[in-house]
Amino acid sequence: MNHLQKSYRPDPHAQYLLQLLALPTALVLIAAVRYVLKVVPAGIVNLICSLLLLAALLGIFILLPFWFRNTRYIITEQDIISISGIFIRREKRMRLRALQCSTIVQTPFCKYTGMTFLPLHAYGSTLILLFLKKEDAAELCMRFADLFYLAAQEESHAP
Repeated sequence: MNHLQKSYRPDPHAQYLLQLLALPTALVLIAAVRYVLKVVPAGIVNLICSLLLLAALLGIFILLPFWFRNTRYIITEQDIISISGIFIRREKRMRLRALQCSTIVQTPFCKYTGMTFLPLHAYGSTLILLFLKKEDAAELCMRFADLFYLAAQEESHAP
């Protein structure tokens, strides 16, 4: 890895928050299903509720940890690379020279929740870096601001 290449990982606080919110969300959905489906046979309602609970537990203990473990963002001299996936690895690349603008999206208490997102807008596409640490997002925006400044300087000196 050269000195201009840097790797970033999602903030683990986001994983913990999502895991914490998954079970109460599932329980609210189960209560809603039981309330709405009063006329449906109890066996079917119980099956639906069991599947909802199973999906929440699967997400909490398997899917979220795998996704957070397998996700990383790499910034090289020429590219922004997003690697993610749970069972299938997905890699997205964006050329730095195609980057038009970036924005930091932060929720309240993002330092503690890991809910900081960095949408990167380029010609014809958007790449979103999810669940970054607040400091990493600020560092990336500064790096991209330098890139935008250099590009503007080159354009102003062009004949």
